Amino acid sequence: MKNLPILVMMIVTFSACTATRDVTASRQDQKRTSKLERQLSIRKAVESRQYIIKLDRIYLSQGGFADLISSNNFLIVNGEIASVSLGYVGRSYFSRPISGINFNGQTVNYSMTNNETRGTYKIYLKVKKDNDVFDFYIDVGTGGSCRLSVINPRIQSVSYSGNIVPMPEAPKQVSERPVIF
Repeated sequence: MKNLPILVMMIVTFSACTATRDVTASRQDQKRTSKLERQLSIRKAVESRQYIIKLDRIYLSQGGFADLISSNNFLIVNGEIASVSLGYVGRSYFSRPISGINFNGQTVNYSMTNNETRGTYKIYLKVKKDNDVFDFYIDVGTGGSCRLSVINPRIQSVSYSGNIVPMPEAPKQVSERPVIF
């Protein structure tokens, strides 16, 4: 009888440890599953040319970096159309200085290489707006992190870092005509 409270305490402790282990294992499985789902959605977006790159850091040519607001600094690739809104710090080889790169243009050249063992992508994108041509070099990592370099003859080359986000799919339109039976 003296050992009964000790025995009860041991059973309660053992069952609590087992439950904690099960919860931890299920959380790890959920993380693994969500990570794989994210990788697959990024892969699908990159291969279909339907993605947004939200940039949160610019790397200065003199060294160092500056943080950016990712909702204001982005590159949207939607098939053959590219929309660019980027902050800029650097030299301008033009008659007037610029403080940003903002335009909508046509994709002239798009090439992508995939490193399947690492799960990374290298993308080259050439975008034309009127008489101006911008070259974008993009490195996409497995988790969606990416680096972007912009080259144009009128400005000093500049680099950014951020994350890639798949474009939301357009909702399917429902026919407004009533169905008559």
